[in-house]
This record gives sequence, C-alpha cells and structure tokens, in this order.
Amino acid sequence: DMAVEDIDAYVISMLGNYDEESNFEVETESVRPIPERAPLIKLSQLVEGHEYDCWYANEEEWYPATCEMVTESGTVMVTYEGFDEQDEVPVLYLALVEGEKEKKEKK
Repeated sequence: DMAVEDIDAYVISMLGNYDEESNFEVETESVRPIPERAPLIKLSQLVEGHEYDCWYANEEEWYPATCEMVTESGTVMVTYEGFDEQDEVPVLYLALVEGEKEKKEKK
C-alpha cells in the first residue's frame, strides 16, 4: 500500500471538465484537505431542495447550502445561503445540518 507521504503530486481534473487533456498536476503541499466530519452522506441519500452544511473551499469554512441537483457525474450543484449563484461540489463537501445529525443518531 502507498502511504500519503510517498505521494509527490496529484493529477487534477476540474469538476464538470471531462477532457483528460485538461488535467494538470499539483504538488501535495498545495492541496487543502477537507476536514473530517461525520456522518458521511451518500449520493443516494441526498434530497434536492434540502439544506446541508457545505464546505466552502475558498474560505475553508462550513456554510449552509441547498442541494439543487445531483449531476450525472456524481457531483452536487448547491446554492450557498445568501448567494444567488450555484456551485458544483463533490458529495464529500456536504454534511448534515447539526439538528439533522442528532435526529439520525437517535434512529
């Protein structure tokens, strides 16, 4: 098995861009990690129109966002609370809102 410290670089594909010629490589130091949280949400559990906490990578913060749609490629179109524009994010950027987490844990 390969350990994280053995990786020199990552090959990046931009969301919504399915042309392999557009992929590029970045060094590991320039990749920001997604903070751990639980429980993870599966694509099959997402509900369009439902509010989730969503990681906003530009500010490295969690913000409320509405799931607008799941794309054919398995990403999610969200609208962050207070913004009009949609953003395409990986499903790993979504987490249950605090009150929803407690309801799910009681089941």
